Order: sequence, then structure tokens, then C-alpha cells
Amino acid sequence: MTQKEKLCNNALLLIGSAGLSSFDDGSAGAEIAKNLFDLTYKSLLTETRWHFATRSVVIPKIADNQKYVSNFQLPQDCLYVIKANINPYEIYERTIRVEQGVENIQIDYIFEPEVQNTPPYFQQALEFKLAAKISIPVAEDTQKASTYTALYMQEVKRAKYLDSTSRTVDRIEQGAYITARY
Repeated sequence: MTQKEKLCNNALLLIGSAGLSSFDDGSAGAEIAKNLFDLTYKSLLTETRWHFATRSVVIPKIADNQKYVSNFQLPQDCLYVIKANINPYEIYERTIRVEQGVENIQIDYIFEPEVQNTPPYFQQALEFKLAAKISIPVAEDTQKASTYTALYMQEVKRAKYLDSTSRTVDRIEQGAYITARY
């Protein structure tokens, strides 16, 4: 059983449904979980700046056109651009368009890691989000959907806290204001 199937199985068990042996076992729960998993996973990844799913890269210019001076191709694994070192910019069809003439830009972005490479706190939040989404079509119970939505909100808050403490804070550089204060 893959990690995706394990997470969907746990979500189905949470709502009181029969588990799944694989996405292709023919059950309604398996079919619904299979269809909802990828979009739910990507949605949770882009809801916040997860440190484990953040990359920073420098991308070179790919082309010029009449309206925009510089075009830059987004990385294939980019789900969401957090920031770029240039403003203003526009994202259109997986291309960053800039009106200034620059040769490369640096972007921070959210990428899609393999599910098995995500931390346990993220997987737990994903299970609750899946349970909330699956509970209406599988269990036909809006009360369970409300309950699991509330549990998801608590779990994602905990996951964000754990993720925020997973790396050290950048060192404050000495400057005129820091020196004057201390």
C-alpha cells in the first residue's frame, strides 16, 4: 500500500467507513479518495509556507516580447510563487513576466514533495482534511464533515507551529539601529 493509499485509508477509517486495500479495490470510498487526494494534497501545500516544501532558485531569462522586456519560465515543480526579488511581476501560463530588463531573478516557491517525504505533522493534518472532504459523499453525514473540519483546523494550527520551529531564525545582522540599542 502506498503512502497516499495509507492516508486515504486512515481518513476513511476516521469517518467510520470501511478502509481500502488499494485505490482500485472497487469501493465507493476508494474511488472518492482517489479522486480527491491530489487536489487536496496540493491545496494543503499551498495554504501556508511550509518549510519542508519551500525552495529558492535563480531562474534565467528565456525570451523577450513586445510588452514585457523579460520572461522567466517557472520550475516544473512550482505550485505557488511566494516571492521574487523583483517588482512588479506578473505570472501567466507558468511564466513570470517582468517589464524591467534583467537577465535572471530569484524566486522562493512552494513545490510538491513526494507524500512519503512530508513530515508526520503534515500527514496528520492531511488525513483530517481528507476526512472532512470524504465524509459527505461516503458517509453522507454533514455533522461528521463539520467535526472533521474543526479537527483539521486544530491540527493544521499545530502543524504550522511545528513547521515554524523546524528551522532556526536567520541571524540579525549588526547595523546602526542594533548597535545603538544594545
